[in-house]
Amino acid sequence: MSAPASTSLCGPHPGPARILTVQVAMPTGDGDFFSAFAKQPHHGDVRLFRDHLEGDGQADREHHGGPDKAMLVYASSHYPLWREEFPSLPWQGGSFGENLTVSELTEETVCIGDVLTIGSALVQVSQPRIPCWKIDRRWNRTGLTDRVRETGRTGFYVRVLREGSIRAEMPLTLLERTEPELTVALANDVLTGRCTSPSCLEALVACPTLATTWRDMLAPRLEGRRSS
Repeated sequence: MSAPASTSLCGPHPGPARILTVQVAMPTGDGDFFSAFAKQPHHGDVRLFRDHLEGDGQADREHHGGPDKAMLVYASSHYPLWREEFPSLPWQGGSFGENLTVSELTEETVCIGDVLTIGSALVQVSQPRIPCWKIDRRWNRTGLTDRVRETGRTGFYVRVLREGSIRAEMPLTLLERTEPELTVALANDVLTGRCTSPSCLEALVACPTLATTWRDMLAPRLEGRRSS
């Protein structure tokens, strides 16, 4: 495979990864924009269940939520870059609809299948977030969703292996890494076509800890390569 291995959970300023803020919301709005995108800060302990965070919900259960999307995690280091590109928008933790805004972890340093401890909970990285039209709508900025996709600053989802309580300032500790070459960034690159390596595509389709929806989405592409 052509992708370099990821070896740590440290970002540009090495140190322990931790939760900076926790955000939740229940769906609100009207007709064409009924959504839980506009997350609000939660202070204190919050219970993490198998398929959701306490106090958090999804309007579109077909495309959001469920065991493989129990929580959305986003890197705090992305926000200075968004402030440079879109200085008029009030960027803060939760602006991209994430449940956890975290230090140090990015798409380049986190791998599919990584098992992390957070407080008494145990979670596993399941898939990158696929940006949708709601990002544009939330901020009234045409093209913002495309920029999220282009930059790879998507965030990622986790599944819950053990329920527990979490809160801001808790560390996120890597317990197990089984796929050191399959970073979230690589999965994004394969999906968008920035990476066309057959071996990377094959490895993702074969990865048992990648969400089934992603493997089903990529499998026809692999079959097309094999039959051509």
